[in-house]
Amino acid sequence: MKDWYVPACISNWKNANGYTIPLHMRLQADGRSLQHTTINSRHAQMADVLYAAERQARKEAEERNQIQHSI
Repeated sequence: MKDWYVPACISNWKNANGYTIPLHMRLQADGRSLQHTTINSRHAQMADVLYAAERQARKEAEERNQIQHSI
């Protein structure tokens, strides 16, 4: 029996008394707020390039639609 004993699940949602733990307390206990997120310095450059490409594609699609409409 000891070999097959499985301990009870520990949940972030409920405490030992069975009461539901509020979200803000779960997030505090999680420790995610202690981590510092870093964003690559080239992220803004990549976003600008993608925005310019999208703008160019929209311009080309509109020109194709105008030519198709005139035909």
